[in-house]
Amino acid sequence: MAPMSLLTYQDVRPWARSIKAKVSSREMPPWFIDKHVGIQKFKNDPSLTDDEIATMVKWVDDGAPQGNLADMPPPRNFSDLDTWHIKPDVVFKTPKPYILKAQGPDEFVDVTIDPGFKEDVYISAVETKPVEAATFKVIHHATTNLIEDDDDPTGLFLNEYAVGKGADVFPPNSGRLIKAGSKINFNLHLHPDGEQTSVQIAIGLKLFPKGDVPKYVAFHSCPN
Repeated sequence: MAPMSLLTYQDVRPWARSIKAKVSSREMPPWFIDKHVGIQKFKNDPSLTDDEIATMVKWVDDGAPQGNLADMPPPRNFSDLDTWHIKPDVVFKTPKPYILKAQGPDEFVDVTIDPGFKEDVYISAVETKPVEAATFKVIHHATTNLIEDDDDPTGLFLNEYAVGKGADVFPPNSGRLIKAGSKINFNLHLHPDGEQTSVQIAIGLKLFPKGDVPKYVAFHSCPN
C-alpha cells in the first residue's frame, strides 16, 4: 500500500531521512492522540515511545549504519492472505461469484444473504475475507452489516475486510448479539486491475454455545 517496501536494510536505507522526519513529528506510525493532553493509555496503541523515537533519530544522524549482520533476527514469516485468523463455527458467503470487468471505474456491489438464524445467537469473534485468491488484488474493502428490519436496508455495522485486517475477537465473557431472522449485507468496493476477476466474499462467525449469554453484550459496533 505504501510507495516503498521496508522489508530489508537495502529497502530502508534510501528513506532514512524521511523516516526520521516522520517519526519525529509522530506522523508515523499513524496515531492521532495528542501526547500532551488527556488519557494516554489505550489498548493497541501503535505509537512510538520517546526512547524509541530517539533511537531511530540517532541511527539516522549517525549515518543509518547497517550494523552487525550476525545480530540480525531471522526473516519474518508472513501468513498466507487466504487464511482464517479464527476457527469459525459457521461460514456464510455470497451466493455466487461476481464477475468484475477487466477495465472500468471502481464498482460498489451490495449482496444480501439470509444466514437462517431462527433464534438469537451470540458471537465471540467475526471475520470477513475473500473466498478466492484472485479477489485479494481487486478488492479495496468489504463491509458487512446486520439487517434486523427489512425497512432499514442499511442495518448495523458488523465487520469489515481490508488489506492487513484480521478478525475481530471480543474480550473474554463478551460478544455480539445477532437477532433471530437477521440478514447479512455485504458491501464490496472493487477496483478492476486489467483482468476479468471472479469475486466472492465470506464471513466466519465464532458462536457461543447454545443457551450461553455473555456478561457483556455488544448490540452495535463501529468500524476500526
